[in-house]
Amino acid sequence: MSESDQITDNPPIAIDTNSSSTTVEQQRYYTAIFIPYDDSIEEYEIKIPYGMEEIQSMSNYLSYNDSPLKEYLSKKDPTMIAFTMYQIKSLPDEEKEKLKNKRATKIISRTRQRIIYRNALFVRFKPNIEDGSTTSVDITLEEYRRFYQFYTLPDFTVFDYENSLESSKDIVQTILHKSKFQYKDVWIYKNKSPLAILNEIHLGSFEPTGTEVLYPSGPFANYYHITGTDLVIYSKICTQQKKALQDLCHRILQYYVIRQNHILFGDEMDITPFYKTKVDFKVEREALYAAKPAYTLSSKSQLNNTVDETKNINNTDTNTNTSSIDVEDIDIFGKYKLKKDHKVYYLTDDKLLVKHMIYESISEDSKSPDIFSAVTGQYSIYLPNGVAIIQDCKLSSTLISQLDAIQGVKMGLCSMKEGDICLIRCNSKYAYGEHGSPPLIPPKIDLFLYLELKQISIRKKPSTAELAVMSISKRLQLIESAKQEGLELFKKNKIKNALNLYRKSLEYCDPAIFNSTISEDEWTKFQDLSVSMNINTAICYSKISRWDRSLTYLKQSLRFYDSAKAYYWISKAHLANKNYELAYETMQKAKELDTKYNSIPLISEIQYNHNLHNIQKIIKKQLDNEAKLYPKIFESLDNDDLIPTCLKKQLVDDRHCYHIECFIDEILKFHVLHNQNDCNDNTLQQQVSVDQLKNQFKILDQLRDLMWEYIHIGNWKDSSLILWRDIYSFSSIHYSYINMLLNHQSISDSLKPLDYALILGGPLFSLKIHSFIEVLLNYHHHNSDINSSNSRNNISKIISADSGHCDITFSNEIKRLKYLPSLQEFYNEYMVKGVPVIIENALNYWSALEKWNDITYLKKIAGMRTVPIEIGSTYLDENWSQKLVNFDDFIDKYILSNETSTSTDESTPIGYLAQTQLFNQIPALRSDIIIPDYCTLSLQTENDPNNDDDIEINAWFGPKGTTTPLHYDPKHNLFCQVVGRKYIRLYSSDESEYLYAHNDSKLLFNTSQVDIENPDLNRFPKFKEANYIESIVKQNEMLYIPPKYWHFVKSKSCSFSVSFWWN
Repeated sequence: MSESDQITDNPPIAIDTNSSSTTVEQQRYYTAIFIPYDDSIEEYEIKIPYGMEEIQSMSNYLSYNDSPLKEYLSKKDPTMIAFTMYQIKSLPDEEKEKLKNKRATKIISRTRQRIIYRNALFVRFKPNIEDGSTTSVDITLEEYRRFYQFYTLPDFTVFDYENSLESSKDIVQTILHKSKFQYKDVWIYKNKSPLAILNEIHLGSFEPTGTEVLYPSGPFANYYHITGTDLVIYSKICTQQKKALQDLCHRILQYYVIRQNHILFGDEMDITPFYKTKVDFKVEREALYAAKPAYTLSSKSQLNNTVDETKNINNTDTNTNTSSIDVEDIDIFGKYKLKKDHKVYYLTDDKLLVKHMIYESISEDSKSPDIFSAVTGQYSIYLPNGVAIIQDCKLSSTLISQLDAIQGVKMGLCSMKEGDICLIRCNSKYAYGEHGSPPLIPPKIDLFLYLELKQISIRKKPSTAELAVMSISKRLQLIESAKQEGLELFKKNKIKNALNLYRKSLEYCDPAIFNSTISEDEWTKFQDLSVSMNINTAICYSKISRWDRSLTYLKQSLRFYDSAKAYYWISKAHLANKNYELAYETMQKAKELDTKYNSIPLISEIQYNHNLHNIQKIIKKQLDNEAKLYPKIFESLDNDDLIPTCLKKQLVDDRHCYHIECFIDEILKFHVLHNQNDCNDNTLQQQVSVDQLKNQFKILDQLRDLMWEYIHIGNWKDSSLILWRDIYSFSSIHYSYINMLLNHQSISDSLKPLDYALILGGPLFSLKIHSFIEVLLNYHHHNSDINSSNSRNNISKIISADSGHCDITFSNEIKRLKYLPSLQEFYNEYMVKGVPVIIENALNYWSALEKWNDITYLKKIAGMRTVPIEIGSTYLDENWSQKLVNFDDFIDKYILSNETSTSTDESTPIGYLAQTQLFNQIPALRSDIIIPDYCTLSLQTENDPNNDDDIEINAWFGPKGTTTPLHYDPKHNLFCQVVGRKYIRLYSSDESEYLYAHNDSKLLFNTSQVDIENPDLNRFPKFKEANYIESIVKQNEMLYIPPKYWHFVKSKSCSFSVSFWWN
């Protein structure tokens, strides 16, 4: 080993914690365990300082300059092994073995196959379940040795069963202190399924040892042989394979908890309840099958011959092609009756799946489900002799795609509407195939399926756990099926139906979630399907002119590989968005990929050249227009000190300066060159001095002020104003960056101009601004003390979980629902009829429901940001105004002071963050909410020019007493109450003549002149004739307000609401 490769790091000297010289200063340290790579040296305690020096201190102990690497005990457990990366490839095997840290490697090997070299640290962190944070805590050498003894036992995995239900773990705590936690006999834990927990314990590979089954379709019982014992645990006998698996996993977890307490703490281990004899299925059904005569639908009529004359029916057009059968009522198995004039449908091109309607829904608005829909109903499967293979199997919000049933059942359900009841003659091709399933199901036998579809439920996304346990072949099958169904819908010009299906299927295209190793062929197929699904989704969006969303999905397809088709459509998206240079570049890229990799090109080379030529013509035309427009704009700049005449002429003559980045660079370069005689043309590319930075900072400040003036005196949509707004945005980025260089501790000063740019600037650089803000916030969080406390943290939950218990009752109460209505019910009963409704417990899946009740969370996420607020009672008051304020200051001044104040002085101004697009500005808050599925519904046709898919999301955050005067909005409104409660009064548009709108005002035409709380009936005598409905909207409730419905809103407590407006 060369001298440069010699190991020079010696174990650090431990601090004597028993010394009498211990001071208060030492309390700033916590104890960790040093693990030498030399086995002859025992582990010992060391002290690591809290806060900013923590990472550097670890590096010092490990004799390494950079930050150490970390390996955690397990997912969601913050306790870790810290170690250094050391280059050992060039070392002989003997030297590698000497440097290996066997003890640290043994700990990490439980979850990851990694070898740790040189010294390591064992650092204990304790998770905080409430806010997700972690805290470093002491661990003594005695505690570490107990941990090491049990954690490294062979054939035994220590698991934190209790905290894992809250997506957190503390393995060290589990080993050191006995928990009283036991799983209940009934699974009551909503956060995780038992299978998901077992997959965590078995590292994603749990499978039952085997399955006992009477018939291929059930009933089932799973069993699992506990390794190293003679114990075999059985599930209950279940009608569905999935239920049997879940029950087995539940029982295994109960056993694991008992076994763990026995090993760790010596508890008695009574496993008698887990022993069970092999499942003994009864065979009466087989005897019944042998005794009953064969029976077919054609035994009482020539039904089989008659249906051959019917036309093929597509499963999405079941109202069009039908055939009536004029025979006597047919009795089926003594259970069902087919009317003599019942309708018959073919569901497949090969006419092997025939549907006979027992009852058909008469609703014209009913829609059929797709394979990703969740349905409620039931089904039964019969042999031709009437023997039931499956009897009355209940479906309760069951995803068709995950239904454990033959293909004929799934296809039949997809052809039905809510309320339909049918009997399907299912050929063996769509059942058990040529070989059947002896002894019960003979080869090549048709089956009869009885189906009832009661409700198509709002579909929930599949959980990570569901995807994790799904086989690869099943996922590929689902994606392939959705792709084909989507293509059929697309061909029929049912764009929105196809789009809805594609978007659902994309959830199965997540490459990060697989339950086992995937083969190369499967991965190739998965990639191809995922790329196709993303591109098809994008094409559907392009058909409704939503090129922004189209571009998102096209870029998403490139995660897998570059494809000519993706770049071709990216070019079309850029062209539609008038980004002509990018359109040209991506079309060239598409041509290159198509020529290189595709044997059958997407389009011909002539077509590519034609497209490129057309884009070049557009670019030339744009440049010609800019050459006429921009000189006039630049010449209109009237600040000669900032932009002298000579520079204006240069900007006008130099066409490349029409790009905003070049424009600002030229201004900065001009001032640098004229203020620093020793600077050359490459000044901007060189390391500039502090004085130069200050000079640039001053110039950018002046430029922002100038753009600010132009923004506030121009028409918001004027072409020159759009340019000024973009210049304001880009100069703000430069300004914040230089401010960061000059004063890197003042993060808030750098964030403020960026927030101003997001609120007032143009859209061109919004992505760059968001990226820069993320960098600044990460820097701030990394360099700030996470344990520091705000002076007001003693009321960290001042926005309390106010469930809004209100004793007020209204005789004219707004209609309430205690359940989430289906999309169809919501559309037919409320949107079409224009009826307001309050839906209780509508936000259960929003993390905002818990997080936004915590003032500390809101301050952490948005405290340093600048937001627009209103000052005053309502926007009709003379003293009403708007201002931009720091979010922290807004909370302290208008939220906390209002909630803790006992003053009743109404002259105190009210601050209200009202109708603010806060979620565009702060995406972290946007991730706490979910856009309701109802926002996808529309009363307009797809080709309606007013049909806008954009959903405008507004935030409303303020103290008790904030008021929005009586007004109406032109769009549908879903008003979601996340925190607190609000009083709302509604008037139908039919009452407009009694409400005295500001008809003479262009701004207030949709607002009433009447003060609802103190109406002047002398001025507005008809107001008393207006009819209204009212209610208190409480936390976790959603109110639907139809378009042009007048509404008055007043908060009855501190309140945070979210509104969704859409067409």
